[in-house]
Amino acid sequence: MLDINITLLIQLVNFLVTLIVLNFLLIKPIRDIVKKRRDLAAGMLTDSEDFISDAAVKLENYNAALTKAKEEAVAAREAYKNEATAKESDILEAARADAQAFLQSSREETKAAMAETLVSLEQRIPELSRLVVDQMLGKTNRSSAV
Repeated sequence: MLDINITLLIQLVNFLVTLIVLNFLLIKPIRDIVKKRRDLAAGMLTDSEDFISDAAVKLENYNAALTKAKEEAVAAREAYKNEATAKESDILEAARADAQAFLQSSREETKAAMAETLVSLEQRIPELSRLVVDQMLGKTNRSSAV
């Protein structure tokens, strides 16, 4: 049977003292370490979630900036293309005007040369007529040939 005496009380006090010492020396430090690890893991999880959300925001900003840059490049290319087309039209119009002016001046020079030649020929009509008649009549006067 079980005897209740002073030994049981000493054993109980011994057990409680051992439990308090073990709690103070072993169990409480292990609980603190586990709690610190849990807090550290939760902090790392929060940091990683923050990093992921920041990365998503930066990626969206990058894509928006890239899209905007592409649109600006297209607009600039179109502007340069339109400017080049306008310059081309101006250059072609200037060349066309120069060609018309050259053609007009060439026509005027040709008309002037024709008029000069016509006047010269009209002045030589009597001389040329005499030469033709002389040749038809058989007179050979080659010294006054044209």
